[in-house]
Amino acid sequence: MFVLDYPVTWYIFTLITIGVLFLFYSLRKDKGKRNIKSCLVFGFIGLILCVVIEVIGVSLGLWNYVGGNWPIILWLNYFISAMMGYQLLKLSESRKII
Repeated sequence: MFVLDYPVTWYIFTLITIGVLFLFYSLRKDKGKRNIKSCLVFGFIGLILCVVIEVIGVSLGLWNYVGGNWPIILWLNYFISAMMGYQLLKLSESRKII
């Protein structure tokens, strides 16, 4: 059973993550549908990797979730953070920072 009763700090963290994603996106000059599609694919890959890490951590007993209450809001942050990482990578690539 999924419970959506989280502390308000989780929602603040999610809003900050979304804000930083939009900041990185607005700094980029190359914006378009292809960029959004690539960003979403990168986000889904990052989400899948983080969920696999969560499953491995729970299976090994490194941490547990009481009553099977998996942190759905954390998975949203994983997805957004992966998209933010893609935008940061493309931003640094376009400005020759790395």
